[in-house]
Amino acid sequence: MALEAISCINFNKDLAQFLVLFVLGGLAVILGSTVMEKIVYLPAWLCGWALTLGMLGGIPKEQWITMEIQIAISMVTGVIYIGVRVLKFQQFIIRKLK
Repeated sequence: MALEAISCINFNKDLAQFLVLFVLGGLAVILGSTVMEKIVYLPAWLCGWALTLGMLGGIPKEQWITMEIQIAISMVTGVIYIGVRVLKFQQFIIRKLK
């Protein structure tokens, strides 16, 4: 929805991207703080949204699908490679300190 809105605005693309992120980010804050409070972690949602818009906002629509797949693979790899390894390292350190 955000990328479609950005592509439909006919003035400065950077300003359009900022406005769409501002409006939809505000909506996300309202929803994430009330209705969806137990479902979503708001800071992660906003960061993911901003990063995705930042990456996809400046490229043509035809490349969105391939970029979305690349972003998804990068996110999963980051969670596994960094998140899991950091967790295991922390657990190792905690065991050694005890």
